[in-house]
Amino acid sequence: MSRDLQTLRTEVRKWLAVDEKRLPDAQIDMMVNVVLTDISRRCDVSEFEGDTSFTFTTIRATDMDNEAWPLSLITGQYNYNTISQVLPSDFSRPHSVFWMDGNTPVYLEQISFEEFQDNFKSIDQGDPTHYALWGGKIYCAPVPNEDTEVYAYYYAHPPVHGEATGEVTTSAFLTKHFDLVLYGVMAESCRYLLEDQRFQMYTQAFESRLRRFFIQEARKHYAGLRPESKIP
Repeated sequence: MSRDLQTLRTEVRKWLAVDEKRLPDAQIDMMVNVVLTDISRRCDVSEFEGDTSFTFTTIRATDMDNEAWPLSLITGQYNYNTISQVLPSDFSRPHSVFWMDGNTPVYLEQISFEEFQDNFKSIDQGDPTHYALWGGKIYCAPVPNEDTEVYAYYYAHPPVHGEATGEVTTSAFLTKHFDLVLYGVMAESCRYLLEDQRFQMYTQAFESRLRRFFIQEARKHYAGLRPESKIP
């Protein structure tokens, strides 16, 4: 059995004994996306990981207003110049941000944008040590002494499933965890069809499978690590 969107639609209708008129494709597709978004918000999912890199072009401190750092007011809008980069469209939350010192990664510490403004007003140049997220962009400071490529690993939003342009009819997560998504969509379908009794049953089944999935994902983060004894 292929594990794609069309198969899931067929299975949902078969299990609930409804036709396409009562449960249209578009409605099922929307519920698939609701379930995937719910899962991605509740767990760091390895299949929803992404990576990107960008170059911060160096600028001299004299080129910017110290008092405005890191904000330069231009025609009523804030412009962050070369210390910022637009985040990928599927960005959800960061995993790690670093630059390479030879073959050694140097990781940046994430701070709030308020801390970023307070701690880096002098625009001293140097190796980047911190980053902040704001308004769909990532900001790094201090300003690099030279053009510096910064790498970011992040958790991505799940791809939108459907038939429209830019949407997908299958994905790595759907293929690997078809039963989990199926039970989630079954629960959402029962909610949509106002079938309270079956809604509770499929919700419980979905949550049970989701807990097992959370345990499985958590184990990935610790696989291969040497346990440390707390006993002196």
